[in-house]
Amino acid sequence: MKQVKGHPFITILLLTILGMVIGAGMGNRYATREVQSIAQGIRQENPKDPLDGLWIIALGYFLEGAAIGTAVGIASGISLVVYVKHRAKYNPAA
Repeated sequence: MKQVKGHPFITILLLTILGMVIGAGMGNRYATREVQSIAQGIRQENPKDPLDGLWIIALGYFLEGAAIGTAVGIASGISLVVYVKHRAKYNPAA
């Protein structure tokens, strides 16, 4: 906890990057599943459809996951830094 208290910006930055990577991974996994499902449905209806717009849908899911992960990382980083900074005030034994 001394590292968190001594370097709050680095802590927030690391948690933000971690959140962004995890969110992007989850967005990528969800995008892959959804695009595959959409492609199968379209192929059943119209086998000659070129499916040239699916990459936009996949990119949207990927970026949405990364953005949500970034927001969660920033929020958790700030919360952790504030908690560690004010921990002694509310818990004298710590």
